[in-house]
Amino acid sequence: MMDPLNPKRLALPTSKATQKTNTKPPRHKPGEKFLKGPIPWIWLVTAAHQPGKALHVAIVLWFLAGVKRTRTVALSGTVLRALGVNRHSSYRGLAALEQAGLVSVERHPGRNPVVTLREVMSTCHSRQNPHAYSGGLRSTSNPLPLIPSWQSVHKSSVNAVASHLVMESVLAVVEQTKGITTRRG
Repeated sequence: MMDPLNPKRLALPTSKATQKTNTKPPRHKPGEKFLKGPIPWIWLVTAAHQPGKALHVAIVLWFLAGVKRTRTVALSGTVLRALGVNRHSSYRGLAALEQAGLVSVERHPGRNPVVTLREVMSTCHSRQNPHAYSGGLRSTSNPLPLIPSWQSVHKSSVNAVASHLVMESVLAVVEQTKGITTRRG
């Protein structure tokens, strides 16, 4: 039996029509930290294809650049730790971003590295192909995965790509010379 004085019993029923739906993305509250943009999509895609915590380091760099309102910042371990990145992972991530050409770094013993965010030159127009980015190996006939640039590719990835290309070449020659159709996978 329900309690006659229960406030839930007296409440009006909620319907989906009366509930306000917010379609806008969430915003930060006054005084909260936020990531300032715009950040070039091609820059983020290239950073995301780097190994380890490179994307974490990239986000921290853009955060610091937004706070300082400059593209050259000192990479602080405090902000990196907030994203769960230890100093050794940050060294490797920063090196990967540097190798990919996304940043330039000045290192001094006993001091935080001074990092400058660099422009990424796109060879493709993003309106024509939003998934394309600078230095990619992808073409319409190329079955290889997207790779941002040869400088940022791991040795194992290069070996995999080379093996794939050799296998494709061998299969093409076999098909042409013997007239045999083989299954490609």
